[in-house]
Amino acid sequence: MIAAHPESWVYLLALPVIIVLSLWAMFQSNRALKQLGYPEQSKALQYFSLLNFIRTLAFIFFFVLLVVALLDLHWGREPKSSDSQGLDMAIVMDLSYSMLIEEQQGSRLNQGKENLLSLLNNLDNVRYSFIPFKGNSMVALPLTEDLVVLQRYISIIEPQWLSSPGSNMEIAIYKAMESLKNDQDRNKVILLITDGEELQGSGTDAARSIMNDDITLVIMALGGNDASPIYLNDGSTLKDAQNRQVLSRPNHELLQEMARVSDGRCFIFEESGSLSELQQYLKELTEPYLGIRYYRPMKYRVFLLPAILLLFLHQLIGRMSWRKD
Repeated sequence: MIAAHPESWVYLLALPVIIVLSLWAMFQSNRALKQLGYPEQSKALQYFSLLNFIRTLAFIFFFVLLVVALLDLHWGREPKSSDSQGLDMAIVMDLSYSMLIEEQQGSRLNQGKENLLSLLNNLDNVRYSFIPFKGNSMVALPLTEDLVVLQRYISIIEPQWLSSPGSNMEIAIYKAMESLKNDQDRNKVILLITDGEELQGSGTDAARSIMNDDITLVIMALGGNDASPIYLNDGSTLKDAQNRQVLSRPNHELLQEMARVSDGRCFIFEESGSLSELQQYLKELTEPYLGIRYYRPMKYRVFLLPAILLLFLHQLIGRMSWRKD
């Protein structure tokens, strides 16, 4: 079970206050009934007291179910007919300084470029958009079939393209989602190329929202497990505000969690065969497909409809005549 909006749990903090106020209102209603002249042990008083209790419970459970609906829970899989023709892919590339760290096969950025260019040469029937990011991001190339232009962008792109410091995957993913919006029935993929270091935003929140747009998040996770200094173009190392050397460590755990909550895939490029597995996975999405695919359905209606009925019951009981004939 996955919650698309887990931050909605915070509304439950108001539940104790709602319970206390509801019980106080029920007590006041029962007191008012006695003032209308109902005998202490009369069946009418017991009947209206029971209605008061039901009304109070209805409102409390309405609030709880409404919060659960806001969580937008997903579980299980349901079949959905598909007639997809080709693939639209938004390439989101990390240009933060941690991508300059040199490893055995070169810098993380160059490894990402080489792997990406190799992928592009083996895919057909694909349209691409290109979104580089650091602390901010931009759509450098809107959705296009012009592979030559995309390859040139990838070959020359450097961190200096973007002036904003940091690393914000969240805003980049949202821009990628916008670049994929169209009415054509094609498979849609966001290919995120990064080491997982996150200094701003919440990539996990953005990943959760992808499920609602019928987009698959595919992650190329770069970098080894060791913490390393970040070397700049002049040979110096990156330092923080206190003049201490900054050490960067890839966050593959975060990237795997993003893939999990979005029902996507994470390919860790420390492991052998990752490039060929990723290539095969994307190739399958480029092929025309007529049949049934399985997806995670949104279940908020399961909780929202009972919540509305409980609110209606609460209002209905409140409008009943409580006076003695």
